[in-house]
Amino acid sequence: MPVSLIPYNPNPDGSCRNCRSALNPETWLCVRCGTAHGEKNRCPHCRTVARTVPHTALWHRCSVCGKPRVPPGPSAGTNNPTVNQTLLQAGQSNRAATILKLLSYSLFGLGTFTEIGTLLFLWVSEPQRLTSLIALAFASLPLLLAIFARFSASQSVRQRDKALLFAYSEHVIGTLEQLDRSVEAKQIAGWLGLSVPTTETLLTKLNTDDRMRSDITDEGEVVYGALGTARVRLESPPPTRVAVPSNAGPVETHTSTAASDVALTPSDVSEPNDLVDAEFEEADSSASKRQQRP
Repeated sequence: MPVSLIPYNPNPDGSCRNCRSALNPETWLCVRCGTAHGEKNRCPHCRTVARTVPHTALWHRCSVCGKPRVPPGPSAGTNNPTVNQTLLQAGQSNRAATILKLLSYSLFGLGTFTEIGTLLFLWVSEPQRLTSLIALAFASLPLLLAIFARFSASQSVRQRDKALLFAYSEHVIGTLEQLDRSVEAKQIAGWLGLSVPTTETLLTKLNTDDRMRSDITDEGEVVYGALGTARVRLESPPPTRVAVPSNAGPVETHTSTAASDVALTPSDVSEPNDLVDAEFEEADSSASKRQQRP
């Protein structure tokens, strides 16, 4: 069996196989020597049980093969093919960005040297104007290629960051679904090995896209959970039926959650027949007053 496929499980008592110290119950990393244990720490790229190390561009990478990885945290493992493929794309974009940056620096230096040399040659030889323009145009080609390489490197960096954000988001959602409970952003930042502001930005984006939910505890702390977990909802009260006279018919009113309940009495509801009689009496009195005028 290849060495990379040999399972490196803890001792029967749950201690480290190297120094027999205790393991972190969430990451299965030795708290003393840092040795990784279990399938949850197996790299999806090189298939070696190894820990992750921080990286400035890739956030975290494998300590053996150097490819981008997500720290396992309390999840069962890194067997999500979508996350693994996205991490590979992030690694490819990072390599492309590095190569393009180096190429842009080289072309910029070459273009600067060529431009200065061409200007000195034209100053000494004093050729025709058309010849000078053609020479300057050819001397500027390395500078134009350097600008194009730098622009392409910036695009690769944006693709890398987008891929990393998607991979970490999918990992967070999968971990919360396995836990089936809500946790704070500080705890999620500890799982991912990221700063709290970066983690809060990631969680806010997921919450805005309706891919996860957030609640506020009694202590005022914001907690995040998967969409499938239980959630407290404020429901509107049932409709209230108001007692009115028999000839007016039942009237049903719906009250909102913000409005207070108001008790209505039968005198508050006008009867249609009384309204009609009042209108006729007012019309007769007006007509009699007009007739009495001289």
